[in-house]
Amino acid sequence: MTQSMTTPLKDIQQINYSIEGVAELSLFQDIDQKKTADNVRQFFKSDFPRIRRMALASADLHSPVSSDMPKSDVVGNTNENGLVKRIWANSCLDSINYALKACDQQSQIIIESEYIKNMARWQIANYLHIEHSQYHRAQRVAYNQFADTFEVQSYGEDLHVYENGSLPGNLGVSDEPNLN
Repeated sequence: MTQSMTTPLKDIQQINYSIEGVAELSLFQDIDQKKTADNVRQFFKSDFPRIRRMALASADLHSPVSSDMPKSDVVGNTNENGLVKRIWANSCLDSINYALKACDQQSQIIIESEYIKNMARWQIANYLHIEHSQYHRAQRVAYNQFADTFEVQSYGEDLHVYENGSLPGNLGVSDEPNLN
C-alpha cells in the first residue's frame, strides 16, 4: 500500500491510498463544484436573510402583567421561545462570519459584497479589477471555499453537493429550534 499526500501537512490533508491493481480511495468524496456553488448561492439568497432578520430582531422582553381578568392560557413562554430562536440565529450568524473569515480575501469580498452590501456583480468585478468571465470563476471558487469552511463551524452544515449526487443537507430554516 502506498500513501500520497496532495496538500501540505499544515492544511487538511487528502490522503490517497492505493494498492496495485485496486482503485484509489480518497478521504474526501469528489465535490461537484458547480452544484455546490449553486447550493451556497441558494443558502445566501433564502436562508441567510431570514437568519439575519431573526438575529437582529428586537428582543422586546417585558414583565408579566397581573390582572384579575380571566384570559386564555398560553402554552409555553413566548418570550423565552423568541429569545431561544434569537440566540440560535445569532449563533448561526457567528458561524457564517467565522466561515467567511476563513476564506481568502477575494472570496470574502465577493460574498460580503453580494449578500451583505447588496452590490451588483459588475461593481464587484470592477472593484476586484477582473473581467466579467473571470468573476464567475472567482465567484464559484468563493462559494466552494465558503462551503468548505462553513461545514466545520459549530452551527454549520455541509453545503457541498458530491459527484455521486448526494446532498448531505442544508442548514435551512427548518433546523431552527422547534419550540412548539
